Amino acid sequence: MQVRGYNCVRRDVDGATSPTGGVCLFTSILYPSTVVTLHTSLQAVAVRIHIHSLVTVCCVYLPPNDVVPQVDLNQLVSQLPAPFILLGDFNGHSPLWGHDDTNSRGRQIEQLISDHCLCLLNNDEKTYFHAPTRTFHSLDLAICSPTLLPMLNFEVANDLHNSDHFPLLVSHVNGAGTRFRPPTYHFHRADWDQFTRLAIISGTMVQNWAVDEAVFNVTEAIRNAADAAIPKTSNSPRKLCKPWWNASCQQAKKGTKEGVGYFQEYVSSITSSTTSQQLWRKVKAANGLYRDFNIPILETSTALYSSPLDVANLIGKTFASVSSSDSYSPAFQATKNRLERTPINFRCRQPLPYNCDFDMFELKRALSSAHNTSPGPDGISYVLLRHLNEDSLVSLLYLFNRIWREQVYPTQWQEAIVIPILKPGKDPKNPLSYRPIALTSCLCVVKHLLGADRTSLLRVYQAIVLSRIDYGCVAYGSACNSTLQKT
Repeated sequence: MQVRGYNCVRRDVDGATSPTGGVCLFTSILYPSTVVTLHTSLQAVAVRIHIHSLVTVCCVYLPPNDVVPQVDLNQLVSQLPAPFILLGDFNGHSPLWGHDDTNSRGRQIEQLISDHCLCLLNNDEKTYFHAPTRTFHSLDLAICSPTLLPMLNFEVANDLHNSDHFPLLVSHVNGAGTRFRPPTYHFHRADWDQFTRLAIISGTMVQNWAVDEAVFNVTEAIRNAADAAIPKTSNSPRKLCKPWWNASCQQAKKGTKEGVGYFQEYVSSITSSTTSQQLWRKVKAANGLYRDFNIPILETSTALYSSPLDVANLIGKTFASVSSSDSYSPAFQATKNRLERTPINFRCRQPLPYNCDFDMFELKRALSSAHNTSPGPDGISYVLLRHLNEDSLVSLLYLFNRIWREQVYPTQWQEAIVIPILKPGKDPKNPLSYRPIALTSCLCVVKHLLGADRTSLLRVYQAIVLSRIDYGCVAYGSACNSTLQKT
């Protein structure tokens, strides 16, 4: 089962002749989580999830007519990493949670709570409605480790949601620890005429300041114009789909007519210029095949990392270690250090085509060939650069040529947003299972795209060396450096 925005772990009843039994847990992708493997014959699933701290949540169902050995309950609890919350339909009666009598299952639950020093969150709330007799009972329980008791609020919802069980609501006393998303631009609602009028890059911005200050001035001018002319998304978390929301509910809400209109709009958006990547993205979206990003819980031989900050730091350290020069041979390191200390002289005795200034044709070609990828730390995307007026493009081109002539690489462009991508078939708990995708400034990428189509690749290499980006191409750089010195 797939519900967008959630991870799902479930255990179905094998060979069931009627649609009863089985357990399922949905966890929001906004919070790091990992599945706990349970070795039990009981209908139970468990996950570890980090909200304010790392907590194990276990969902269990004990059918009313099954004989459940006490040892099975004890073994289940012993497999749950503490602290934990145990939720489910136990089908037990006891005055501890609002019954007038006690049955054998109720005595088992009482013993389980006593033997493991657990805490019961229920009081005498009714959690189950028996339709034939029109009576209410307390069958669903929330049991937790003692350390969690002061941190949790417990209540029972008053809406059955077309079920016969009322939902149990367990929340943290300090709130849910909601994570906010950075706002992004609504480009389809942009006032591009206003943006072009406001996004003025003057000659003074790029001529009378040092390169770093000039890049900052250009970035601020574009960003301020975008903020004024383009609405932004809310930074509140996305409303996630409800697990019980299905195709019938969707059809009842929107209607068949609207669905047909959407499909027509979707089909008409596919043209001869649509790339295969865009086409498959549309096909997957139409079929509900989404790839949600999920923050993992990482594990090393010595510790467990569950908070987003700890996860980010560990992955960052892993990337730094893998790409470190420590893995190179001493001879290679000596050559690398010597070449990086050697100033690169771009001047030569005769004018060469790949050393002349960039022209406007090259800039516009670079802008048109750039793919609409996510922006870097400055938040400026290619679509913003394509809507600059001619005078602003002239000033931007002047800045790019200044960077080339003065051999000064902007400090802002040396930063990137690194996204870890899980390698296919790898263990998500292992920090070595991820590869980095770096989102650099679109201004920086356009600068490097300018010389991509020139007859010689030397100028592209010069730009790479000048930016001091080391992604394993030092061997290629060393080979080219001798050629540069000769020219």
